[in-house]
Amino acid sequence: MCLIYFAAQRWTHVSFCTRRDLVSRHNMTYLVATVNDYTDIRLFALRRIKEATLSETT
Repeated sequence: MCLIYFAAQRWTHVSFCTRRDLVSRHNMTYLVATVNDYTDIRLFALRRIKEATLSETT
């Protein structure tokens, strides 16, 4: 899945591809993913995702 995501720390949109899963905590839903070739797991708030598309490699 490739995303355009609002990065609050940079105050801008960033694009990247992920390997992913979803998790819900209280009233928030997050995309749990690794990005590109990195192995660390990141949480992305679904409300900040501007656009998502499926890629051939997912």
